[in-house]
Amino acid sequence: MILNESEKSKTIFDKFIYSIENNEIEILMFDKEHFNTLQLLYSDDKEFYYHGHNRIYQYFLVLVILIISLKVFFIFASKKNIFKYYLIIFICILLLQLINSYMVFLLNNENLNLYFYYIFNIISLSFFSYFIIRFNENS
Repeated sequence: MILNESEKSKTIFDKFIYSIENNEIEILMFDKEHFNTLQLLYSDDKEFYYHGHNRIYQYFLVLVILIISLKVFFIFASKKNIFKYYLIIFICILLLQLINSYMVFLLNNENLNLYFYYIFNIISLSFFSYFIIRFNENS
């Protein structure tokens, strides 16, 4: 499909065969999403290694969000203010993910220590949990 200001065309193939003449090009390169967490952690490539640690953090984030959501929505929250809690939790998660993506960027550029990455993310998760629980108790 070609789309630009001067030309618009669409080509439909009934049968498409793609062959590579050079055998060296046939080596398939996998990206980070093709490996599981343990394979990423044991990888020699630093970007894959740090992505494996990022996945560990994401598992903790999902667990914390699940626990907080269960507590907020089934124990504390009244049915009238449930949308407000959803909105606040969503904004907080968005901020956590933005901060985490910047931290992964710093890790990949070797501007950040792995221990500081975990310490900072654990502190931010703790602050997030404390903020949501305190907000819910005050409402």
